[in-house]
Amino acid sequence: MPGGDGTGPMGYGPRSGRAAGYCAGYGMPGFANPWPRRRFRGRGYGYGYGYAAPAPDAGAYAGEKEYLKEQAEYLKEEISMLEARLKELENTAQQNEE
Repeated sequence: MPGGDGTGPMGYGPRSGRAAGYCAGYGMPGFANPWPRRRFRGRGYGYGYGYAAPAPDAGAYAGEKEYLKEQAEYLKEEISMLEARLKELENTAQQNEE
């Protein structure tokens, strides 16, 4: 916390840092205080739990193939509609020139 002003390390307010300051109950802020016992989400530590996680199930993406086929068909239809509109605009431009 910059200057001990209670704004937190990034200015997000109290209790938004690593819980090593006055607001965590310590007599002094800083690195002299122990790390709290929590699971550092988003930092990759996890006290070893994050490295022992099971591999994702292959069945989790079972519907992905069908989804991608549907998306491809939808995009093909969109492209054909865009090409048709471009042809209309080109024909209109040619008629206006004549």
